Amino acid sequence: MRKIIYFLAAFFVSNNLHAQNATADKNTQLKNLLTIVSSQAIQVSAFSDIAGPLDQTSFYTKTGARAGGDYVGYTSYDLPTNGTAPNRLLVYDDGKISAAWTGSTNNTTARPDRGTFYNQYDGSTWGVIPETRIESYRTGFPALIYVDGHEMFFVHDGINNIGIFENEAPGSGVWTENPNSLLIKGTWPRAACAEGSDYVHLLVANDDAANQNDYMIYYRSPDAGATWDIQGYRLPGIDTASGYNVMGAECYSIRTIGSDVYIAAGDSYNDLAVWKSTANGDIGSWTRTRLIEWPLPNFDGNNITDMDGDEVADTINSHDGSIALAVDNGGMMHVWTGVTRILDITEDDAAWTYFPGVAGMWYWNESFGPDSVQYLDFPLVDWDDDGDPFLGIGTDLPNYGVGFTSQPSVTLDKTTGNMYIAYTHPVENTDYGDDPSAPEAQSFRDLFGFYTTDAGASWSSPINLSYLAEQNLENINPSLYWNTVNDKVHVLWQQDPDPGNSLETETPD
Repeated sequence: MRKIIYFLAAFFVSNNLHAQNATADKNTQLKNLLTIVSSQAIQVSAFSDIAGPLDQTSFYTKTGARAGGDYVGYTSYDLPTNGTAPNRLLVYDDGKISAAWTGSTNNTTARPDRGTFYNQYDGSTWGVIPETRIESYRTGFPALIYVDGHEMFFVHDGINNIGIFENEAPGSGVWTENPNSLLIKGTWPRAACAEGSDYVHLLVANDDAANQNDYMIYYRSPDAGATWDIQGYRLPGIDTASGYNVMGAECYSIRTIGSDVYIAAGDSYNDLAVWKSTANGDIGSWTRTRLIEWPLPNFDGNNITDMDGDEVADTINSHDGSIALAVDNGGMMHVWTGVTRILDITEDDAAWTYFPGVAGMWYWNESFGPDSVQYLDFPLVDWDDDGDPFLGIGTDLPNYGVGFTSQPSVTLDKTTGNMYIAYTHPVENTDYGDDPSAPEAQSFRDLFGFYTTDAGASWSSPINLSYLAEQNLENINPSLYWNTVNDKVHVLWQQDPDPGNSLETETPD
């Protein structure tokens, strides 16, 4: 049986809450796969010891601080996210680590056993590989948090309801369903709880077109999930008057520090914006700052992308909806997202084209002000150093719905203030047939990383953190724990013997 390794997370951009409308080539063969979930702690120094391309000899002799990792579980459901990296990892000062992911051991399309798989590292070894979900019913896409001395996760049931489960203490295998489970409406949750706080903040995508028209909405609990005093709140500026016709699944990220709540959100056909509350999310306390303006308000794929009114479709530079959000020691927000382009040449088809071969990242921090982002070109690496970083890339780029250098995730070193960013990048000359020009050639991705020591004023060169693409292993969707622990960056990601995922011809649910 083919195995896919989870070194944390997979991204997929939805054009709405259900369908992938991008026109990139797709692998239509359903994989017979078993995914392995793995976790790795990377020494902070690993981000700075090597930069630039490495030859095969270096690949085998320079892997001490890379690759490896511990397998923590399996799944046959190889779509961990439709967009932004979820919080699936909790790391504790005593060396314990908890990991959760969307698990299944069934290879049918329906995957009726799908749900949350969970494992815990006790400081020396991981627990027994889980083979069954925690829930009694089919769920997906867990968001794992620590609150009030125990762990809690949120999932959706595929019917627009959010399930809530909690254990007794970190690492406990005894999980109970919260009394409010399935009473919160929404799908694809993201959650956050500040250290030392009982306030739980929850973002979901509302999948009921009759109720808030598929927008991202916000919930809040002031007492660790016992009650929810803010329900179904739409943040300011998310409406048709502000140009939002719909906001897709999992194109949002949330962080909390003390009573401050930070959100970054936007699909590739929306504005990219951030919201901030300094009052624990109280209604009326939110401010919105736009980072990137989407030029066609209320776009839904039924009109061509005509920016200048000449009735000719234009290709629009945009962001890809895969967003990383950090808040530094000074309370300043930082945002990274992949770059893509959008083109719609056909009326009335509710579909458009995105360009998966567009490289680079957009970066913003609060010192920039509104409508001002920085384009980072250095995440693109010319792996074989021939002057053309695309020449050795396979013709068939997998349909992850993101840019060429994307799926960012970030962690903060609270001691030094350094921020470490991991992302994925196809590596040249790694296709199975050793002929990147072949129509079916697919290059494999590795995890890459870079960092800043001065709050984004300058950046390190990117380095390869996984070094497994040359072994024909696809490494995607890194999910970093939000801060370094014991001088290590902890990351969970997915590894696969084939690029792409088995759900490209299915509706993600």
